[in-house]
Amino acid sequence: MVKKHNIILAGTVAVGLAAGGFLGWGTWKEHDRRVMHERNVVTMVGRFKLCPDRFVARRECFSEAERARMLTEAEGARTSGRYKEAGLGFAVLGMINEAHEMAGRCSEADRRIVLEELMIRQEAEARVLADGGMPASSAPRPQANPSGSAPVVPSGSVQVAPNQSAVAPEDSAVPAGPVPNSDAGTVRVAPAEADSGLQMYTTRTNPIELDGTLRGILTQVNTGDALTKVTTIFDRLHRGGTQGVTVMDMAGKMPRTASETYARGGDCTDLANIVIALFREAGIPGGAIVLHFEGAPENVDHMVPYAMIGGRRIIVDLQTSTLGQTAQGRYRELFRLTYDQAAFMFHREAGDYFRDQRQDAQAVAAYRRAIELFNGDGYTYQNLGILLERSGEMGGSAQAFRRAAELDPRYRRDSNRGTYNQELQAGQQSYDRRDWAGCIAHFRAALSSDESLSATDREAIEGNIAACERNGGTNRPGGSGQRRK
Repeated sequence: MVKKHNIILAGTVAVGLAAGGFLGWGTWKEHDRRVMHERNVVTMVGRFKLCPDRFVARRECFSEAERARMLTEAEGARTSGRYKEAGLGFAVLGMINEAHEMAGRCSEADRRIVLEELMIRQEAEARVLADGGMPASSAPRPQANPSGSAPVVPSGSVQVAPNQSAVAPEDSAVPAGPVPNSDAGTVRVAPAEADSGLQMYTTRTNPIELDGTLRGILTQVNTGDALTKVTTIFDRLHRGGTQGVTVMDMAGKMPRTASETYARGGDCTDLANIVIALFREAGIPGGAIVLHFEGAPENVDHMVPYAMIGGRRIIVDLQTSTLGQTAQGRYRELFRLTYDQAAFMFHREAGDYFRDQRQDAQAVAAYRRAIELFNGDGYTYQNLGILLERSGEMGGSAQAFRRAAELDPRYRRDSNRGTYNQELQAGQQSYDRRDWAGCIAHFRAALSSDESLSATDREAIEGNIAACERNGGTNRPGGSGQRRK
């Protein structure tokens, strides 16, 4: 099975002006939204605490019959194209990837509703686990982002990325510049996914490194010409082979290295790590391709290794029973990788995992490591851009958004998003410094950034320009330049 990758869709942020006064990053409308959000979270926390046993077992409080009924209804809604209904159903059940997939197929307004429901559920879950309200046997998960101020999300815009709180935690600020390739990025996977055979993740983890077991296999198959080696490796390790690997859905789990996958199974990327590790060590020329199958959802990609023998590319997909075939037929090639570059997918998926666990700093470190290994994937840049934006690094965010748009047409709509938000932030900072000329210049630059703005967003920014002009005396000769109260 292929791994589902959440493609984060971007939106815009605007500052608001109400009753003639500059309100910076907040509006009363946003205040009311947060109050309602908090009420819904508190309600769900109370519900979770009423069923500790079921919550510990599956992070929800439905009986088997209720869960089966709700799942059937959600699946039915998905099949019939009622994506909002399906997304809400999956969100309530805690099926994160499915909820995101449905949100991606919804209209802008419906997508916000589905993502809000998912955020309410995840924040409530994290609070229950964080405040010690469950039995000791409950496996802790990362704490939800604390409450605090955040940029306003005007109507018609989506600032919050899937599985991300509307507020960036103060203790997860991401340093500017490249993340060092060191053990500072070491984190243990969440206990819910922990396994005595899984190593801790670091940005130095090499997913295509052979362990003793795989070296033993290589010793047995490393005879004959290149084609013979390829055939023998495939016959042994493909699904159903003599030493066939286990194919499993890895949605919501940390990606696995070659040795971990051989021992416990994995998805397409994990299985590819095994083949790549063996081919590279055996000196078999080749690489890997990342592809998209015809008819597959937009956010589902697949990676398979290949060998180059006699000028012919031979696909080696361990999910199939036939050498040279892929798991699902016709496909569109997204990009091609060398063996060493293929390791980037492991770190990209680690970034996805940490992002979904709301561990933004670790996600940024993983995405940056992925980019160090291969800088041709728009998806990685897009996710990095959104996380940097959430941490307030608008400069780095703008660069990432531009690069994502250059590499992948799916992200062209956000090519100006980073510049727009960077100018908004600079306008806010200028206002705080009472630099009225800078305030006006930056907000005007935001308006002219070519970002697609709603009438509400444009009116809010124009109002802020007017506030800066009044405070600076631009439209009122001899004005005091004092901030309006």
